[in-house]
Amino acid sequence: MTGSFNSQFKKKWLLISALIFVLGIAVIQDFLRSRYLDHRFYASESILFNLFWILLLPISLGFRWLYLRHDIFRFSYSQILQKLLFIGLAILIHLVLNASLIHFISWLFFEPTFSFFGNLEYSISEELYLLIFAYSLISLVVFRELSPSKKEESAIYLSYLAVSNGRINARVSVEEILYLSTDSPYLSIHCLDRKYLQLLTLKGLLSQLEPRDFVQIHKSTAVNLQFITSYHSRGNGDYDIQLSNGEQLRLSRNYVDNFRKKFEGRSSGQTNYPSL
Repeated sequence: MTGSFNSQFKKKWLLISALIFVLGIAVIQDFLRSRYLDHRFYASESILFNLFWILLLPISLGFRWLYLRHDIFRFSYSQILQKLLFIGLAILIHLVLNASLIHFISWLFFEPTFSFFGNLEYSISEELYLLIFAYSLISLVVFRELSPSKKEESAIYLSYLAVSNGRINARVSVEEILYLSTDSPYLSIHCLDRKYLQLLTLKGLLSQLEPRDFVQIHKSTAVNLQFITSYHSRGNGDYDIQLSNGEQLRLSRNYVDNFRKKFEGRSSGQTNYPSL
């Protein structure tokens, strides 16, 4: 939990630092331009108008969040159309939000107040091409990151596991696995009727199983979603998962978000497993 919090904290500070750096560069550029043209330099106005560039990051992150949580743009199967919609909407929101911010902040702290429509007209006439270029580049990064790779789309997962129990070798159907747990140096494969100990790693085996059916709930445990009947909070961030055979497993707080996403969004259709 601490490691996850520290990682998120560092990412937030990196983003804030990046924003401050971009804003600083823009203000320095305005200062140098004013010296070159022999104009007066106003730091407050420079900061205000350079909010234009700062908006690129929150707008892009906002669309990324909407894409992940609410399937925005996915009604179109054409990724080219998705990118065009992203670019168009992002530019529209950017222009309106930028003009609104400048108008509101100048109304609070400046005299005279900068006109909303005047600033909107200026941005469209002078900076529209820059927004098209910027959001076109951002769309390449965002949609490349969020789109499943061809390797993932064509992945073939195991339908059976070759296991050994003493001198007996057998094949176990993946559909019969209740859950997996590490039992160093072995991996315990808990099935409906028995348990098998194999020299495998949890991470390694999970990479070969259908990710829509299995979910990791602890650093040492993964469970088959089809055997979960319910889960309830322990009151400390962790949860208890109830299996159909009566067993209970602990869901660690570090894995709650991913578990909920898979448990609540799991397809009701059957998975077609290949035979090995």
